[in-house]
Amino acid sequence: MGMEERRQMMNHLDAVMDAELMAEPQEPQRCPSRGPSSSTTSSSATAPDAPVLTGVSMSVPARTMCAIVGPSAAAGTTIARLIARFWDVGSGAVRVGEC
Repeated sequence: MGMEERRQMMNHLDAVMDAELMAEPQEPQRCPSRGPSSSTTSSSATAPDAPVLTGVSMSVPARTMCAIVGPSAAAGTTIARLIARFWDVGSGAVRVGEC
């Protein structure tokens, strides 16, 4: 890995660490119990200039692993960032658990 790639990685890490905290709901929704599956759905996510995801829906069973693979710019990183709440959806929802 060259110096420029490492610099880009460090810049990305700095951007994550310096990001503003996202607001938490005043009254979080309580799950009745731990469900058998975890699911993630999103109708759309937008960048400042254009939509980056539209009509995406996926479900992953609990206690399993899921690989999101595809060519560069195929939205894998966007999905991972939405799940981790580094980004927020423009419409729709990202849900983890049965709620």
